[in-house]
Amino acid sequence: MSNFLKVQEQKVISVAVPIINYRLQIAERFGAKRPEVLKKAGVHTDKLSEPTGRIVLEEELVLWKTMVAETGREDLGLICGLNFPIQSTGLIGYVMMNSPTIGVAFEKICIYQKLIGESMGMRVEADEDYFTVFIEMWTGWRNELRYTQDVLLGACLSWAEKNTISRVRPLRIGVHYEQPANYRDYEEAFMPAPVEFGVPESYLVYARADMDSGILSHQSELMTFFEQQVKEQYHNFMGTSTAAERAKKLILKYMEGELPGIEMIASEMAMSVRSLQKALKGEGTSYQKLLNGVRKELAIDYLKKGTFNMSEIAFLLGFSELTVFSRSFKKWTGYSPTEFPF
Repeated sequence: MSNFLKVQEQKVISVAVPIINYRLQIAERFGAKRPEVLKKAGVHTDKLSEPTGRIVLEEELVLWKTMVAETGREDLGLICGLNFPIQSTGLIGYVMMNSPTIGVAFEKICIYQKLIGESMGMRVEADEDYFTVFIEMWTGWRNELRYTQDVLLGACLSWAEKNTISRVRPLRIGVHYEQPANYRDYEEAFMPAPVEFGVPESYLVYARADMDSGILSHQSELMTFFEQQVKEQYHNFMGTSTAAERAKKLILKYMEGELPGIEMIASEMAMSVRSLQKALKGEGTSYQKLLNGVRKELAIDYLKKGTFNMSEIAFLLGFSELTVFSRSFKKWTGYSPTEFPF
């Protein structure tokens, strides 16, 4: 089995309980009965009684499937998003509510969003004219994840419109999955912005100037107060190590005769490749620099211990030929492997 598949099997992806409870409440509006949904989904009610609790991705997916079946609403995710109470995101919501502008609010949730869920999240990209919110996948695609994407798209749309002075609306929308039978529900929700289905990543495009629109409930002191708390919560959840430190540990873990690709490491960290690259760049490094650094450290360690011969070390470090390993080692250290001073 490849290292990538091993990582995918081992990775535990979770979502916050308050988000799940909110979705169940919306499903109840459309005729679903909470006890029956939980029973059919095989999720014990005790799992959803702890405000700081989390459930795993497989439980989230089966709950989506069950709720949609019980309500008969394929647009249930979109409905959840359009009615989304930002308070369901806990401290992150209070940071957003007290942000000075909608653009800042979007940027803040992108920083801390893994506290909400780890299957996907948002990133923002801006230029002089446009501000785009992308929905990026942090795990492999499952059909039920379309409902989670709908929640994020609907929540962005609704929150920007209802909580800004100028009632900000997107210019156009992109949806990752293919056009559903009830696509008119999406057109009506996002109108007059056109909706394009089957794009590589879901997105909402806004006018850059609109992102300066003020948040109605903005209070700078409260934003600072809540962000201090959410930072602490985030660090406790993620650990205090940097992205480079976490990536380096994973490279060391999976360096077994083949080079662990950035796709595998990003997946293990519940990040997209682009987000990991951006995080590493912000820390003054890159994935290639980390990879070379790990290979150098391992090479020196193997040579010191004398457990393996040169050809075996080259293989363990992912080099196809001994000569390539020797050249790389000299580039890293200034010495050939046989000349290195211990």
